[in-house]
Amino acid sequence: MRLDIDCVRDVLLYTEANIQNVGDSIDLDELTANLGYDEDMIFNVCERLHEMDFIEGSCEHSDNYEYVLCDIKEITFAGYEYLDKIRCKTVFDKVKNFVSDNEGELSLSLAGTLCEKALDLLLSKYLGIS
Repeated sequence: MRLDIDCVRDVLLYTEANIQNVGDSIDLDELTANLGYDEDMIFNVCERLHEMDFIEGSCEHSDNYEYVLCDIKEITFAGYEYLDKIRCKTVFDKVKNFVSDNEGELSLSLAGTLCEKALDLLLSKYLGIS
């Protein structure tokens, strides 16, 4: 299954906006109902985010994937660092479109790197720093 970079961004942003207190959590049903992606896509994204230590919580499945469970407790420091790189929708969409227009595939690391560099360039230009 392909890892959808838009879904990654949306899951992180939704989690940040909706976990306000210690003990809060977000489950797979809530993400599916509110983000417009199918359950398999969101589960895959949550599993990868958990593997990368971008989120705390649990992602479990039975051997045949008949049963899946995902429960996000919080975004980790590494998750916030990554989210800050891809947070700006304008920059994120421009980077995504540039890579797509040049027949490339936007990976998580490439998205983070390119968005961070684009933001640095924009800020340098805005502040008049060469």
